[in-house]
Amino acid sequence: TAGITLNTDQFTELEFAIQATDNVVLGANYCFRLISASGTDIGTYSVYGEIGVSACQYLYRKPLTIDYTKVACTSGVTEFPVLISMSGVTDIKNTANGGHVQSSSGYDIIFRDSNGIDGLYHEIESYNGSTGTLVAWVRVPTLSGTANTTIYMYYGNACILSETQSPNNVWDGNYVVVQHMHQGSALALDDSTSNHNDVTTEVSDPACLTAGQIGYAVEFDGNDAVEIMDPGAGSSLDITAQVTISAWIRPTAIGQWNRIVAKSHTSNASPWTMYGLLFDNASHLREEIASASTQYGTNGTSTVPTDGSWTYATVTYDHSALRVYFNGTAQGATPSLTTNIDTNDMPLSIARSGFGADYFTG
Repeated sequence: TAGITLNTDQFTELEFAIQATDNVVLGANYCFRLISASGTDIGTYSVYGEIGVSACQYLYRKPLTIDYTKVACTSGVTEFPVLISMSGVTDIKNTANGGHVQSSSGYDIIFRDSNGIDGLYHEIESYNGSTGTLVAWVRVPTLSGTANTTIYMYYGNACILSETQSPNNVWDGNYVVVQHMHQGSALALDDSTSNHNDVTTEVSDPACLTAGQIGYAVEFDGNDAVEIMDPGAGSSLDITAQVTISAWIRPTAIGQWNRIVAKSHTSNASPWTMYGLLFDNASHLREEIASASTQYGTNGTSTVPTDGSWTYATVTYDHSALRVYFNGTAQGATPSLTTNIDTNDMPLSIARSGFGADYFTG
């Protein structure tokens, strides 16, 4: 810039932009002063400008690239919870095991948007600092359907001593209940949404912390189940207009009408299911919806395997039609329906019907 000359009764204000180098010492303070072009001090100072570098920094980060070909809509999606799953990664082991994560609980693992600045809501489903294993869900504002999306995972901050995750903000108001099925006991199975639709009833003794498709799972032996209490009229479980139910399942045996997830009728009578994901009478996925005291349903066409492999089962009702998806592919008829779903105060049952029958095995 051009030079300026100041009289003794004049002053000016100088603004500095300072960027730390890789050699900066975290927690240190740095002084600075004005130097002329010849290398000598411009003046004598009684107070030097000083800037401190915080010791509480994330020392490491990893770029995470989301493949746009995995985004079904070419127009992209917004506010989508993305699964981040990695195993055997040395960098994300905790420091006691040769990694860079400071917290044994993974508290200093966070996620930021593509600019490396804006924080992203995340939920850590499971973290093992000994093996470098992480299962997390990150709410990404925009996922492109035509180009890869990059976000960043930051870690290695010794100042983080408490949880940074925010599950309720990962799963927005469109989600009624999200059960990862990853806790150590049935009555500890909690809902990740703000609705607090936690498991309230354990039937017999389902096995927890078994190996799942994503993290841990719960295994049912055909004689046990869990249920989520409906607190009454107007609860979040009283879904009336649209519903999507999805689950990773690995059945070891299939009986006709076995329930996976269901909001049942008050008795074993028609309409049997207010809304539900179940099997038909031939080992196919089935959706059932009750409306105006009439049972509606549709079936998939692929036989669900019982050979130890996993199936991603999904059913939807969008106030226009019922649909079944087998591993992401739409199957079967799509019967039309444009009326509301019936409601009641029965629990949401997992692995059986609400009237104590049709148990799931697997």
